[in-house]
Amino acid sequence: YKLLNIPSTASKSKIRSAYRKLAMKYHPDKNPNCAECEGLMHRISEAYAVLSDEKRKKMYDALEINFKPLPSDAEELTAENLDTLVRGSEPGTLWVVQVYAEWHKASIGFANAWENVVQSLDPSGAGVGVRFGRIHMKEQEALCKSLSVAIRVLPTVLSFRDGQLLRVATFGRDTQTDSMLLRDFIDTQLEDRSGHLDLATAAAFIQ
Repeated sequence: YKLLNIPSTASKSKIRSAYRKLAMKYHPDKNPNCAECEGLMHRISEAYAVLSDEKRKKMYDALEINFKPLPSDAEELTAENLDTLVRGSEPGTLWVVQVYAEWHKASIGFANAWENVVQSLDPSGAGVGVRFGRIHMKEQEALCKSLSVAIRVLPTVLSFRDGQLLRVATFGRDTQTDSMLLRDFIDTQLEDRSGHLDLATAAAFIQ
């Protein structure tokens, strides 16, 4: 709200008007000599993406948090790179993938546990045969729907090997507990490299 210079009670038309006004003023195409404009415009666009989406705005208002990205050393997965990175990785590589949203309270709480494990195993997976990725639930909505497992709880962590879904787990307790559970989730699969999880079992688990 502060970034768009509007009150929390602003209507949809006021939100849209504020965004357009700022876009006209700060868009990099209109300010080729402004070094700060690209970063500022990105933040303005992020704010507008949340406040112009009724569902995301409602969650943002309810949680009363400052909207900001959740940084991670994990690979950001999209519909464009999933096949190349996950399904096209070296045989036997375990991919651990988190489905998240930076405005979701449980995802925010899980962030430290996730990064602790990512850092402890090296985000590139060098030497341990594991890689880490994240899928943004809202920005990659079509990709989430293509996973063959209904994502109803955040954060959800999925594992893949040789392009096939192995296991599904949900998190969102406290940092210490989540770190232990996530590490166990990974270690168990590194020890057992046989077979793939039946998708019906995975779907039942999520439900």
